[in-house]
Amino acid sequence: MERNERIRFINQKRSTIKSQITILTNAIDNDRLDCINVNLRFERIKEHFKNYEELHDELELIEPNGDHFEEMLEVQDRFYNLASRVHTILNQNNSSAAIVSDHIDSLTASQNERMKRIKLPIAQLPGFSGEIENWLSYKNTFVTLIDSREDITDLQKFLYLKDSLKGEALNKISIYDTSDASYKLAWNLLVESYEKKRIIINKHLDAILDIPNQTRFDGKELNKLIDNMKQHVNMLDLMDVKIDETMLVRILERSIPLNIRARWEESLGFDEMPSLNKLYKFLASAALRIDNIEKEKTRKRMSNGFEHSHGFKMKKSNFDTRIMLTTTSRGGYCSICRDGMHSIFRCPKYDAMNIEQRWDKVKQLRVCQNCLRVHERPCKSIKCKICNRFHHTSLHKRGIIDEKQRVNISKVNDTSNRETIRPGDKN
Repeated sequence: MERNERIRFINQKRSTIKSQITILTNAIDNDRLDCINVNLRFERIKEHFKNYEELHDELELIEPNGDHFEEMLEVQDRFYNLASRVHTILNQNNSSAAIVSDHIDSLTASQNERMKRIKLPIAQLPGFSGEIENWLSYKNTFVTLIDSREDITDLQKFLYLKDSLKGEALNKISIYDTSDASYKLAWNLLVESYEKKRIIINKHLDAILDIPNQTRFDGKELNKLIDNMKQHVNMLDLMDVKIDETMLVRILERSIPLNIRARWEESLGFDEMPSLNKLYKFLASAALRIDNIEKEKTRKRMSNGFEHSHGFKMKKSNFDTRIMLTTTSRGGYCSICRDGMHSIFRCPKYDAMNIEQRWDKVKQLRVCQNCLRVHERPCKSIKCKICNRFHHTSLHKRGIIDEKQRVNISKVNDTSNRETIRPGDKN
């Protein structure tokens, strides 16, 4: 099961136990259940809650930066409030509680017997084929899901272990037959073979140092870059290896495409040393904007194909994908005032500048002087509305008139002079 699917699975389990707590609480409020029914239902909720606590530990390993701890506290509060109410109800009727106890014993024994016969879905297990840098992640997940369980036998654990291995790792334990005694022997062999701390650390360090340069303007590649860096850093943290954050930021900076790196530089002050988390957020935001642009391009291509095949022209959208690439920073904010989500020529600070200051700012930001945006292809925006030269109207210098305008003005003046001299008038 992939990482995102595993996270969704655990979150679904959390939703299930919350809904079951709500259902039983409402039933108690409405006095719809007797003591035996309440206790049987609560015992079932207890099983779900125990499983959820184990899954929560796994979720913290998979996604350590999430808000899962707060969610866990909420579920715990609701569970223990319900447990307190159930305890009070059962104590009010000791005879019913004694009957319930007998039922619970038989149900628990039956449940344990059934659990021993249950085979966990293989899709929930991690996979490992012998890459030493993946060992620690595999080990932690397998221990949580299989090794720590007390409701399955060692024989079943051995079968799960074989199902999760392939390649070199599977070959290592092929010397053991299928039995209860083989599980501990096989697991210890894997630990002895792959738990080489120095080598694992070096593998993750090498992976960070060898992160390839991104040359394509691609949102998926940016997200993959972020995920890979987070994975290696998190694994090193688990082994108590701390890397200087400034170095990690620099490694990431050198690997991202030049146009994205330029916008990242514009978002920083010259004396600011950004955090790794800030760079993560910037790249995630850039990836989202890129994906939006690509989706819009796809939509337009499909729209154009529809127009062509049906012989009519649909009204074009006013959405301009290039606006997503304007020189903004901090997730879309103006790179001049760093406060509003607007284009440069709509910025109050830009508007307050004189013409020379505006030209200097445009050169500093390295934006197109005609549309005040960043783009790769030749600019197709309209030219200066005053002189029709290749610059934005806000950059027009007074006193500069296009040569064509001079000719037009001259023609107008000549025509006016001829009209004022009528036939018969003296020169």
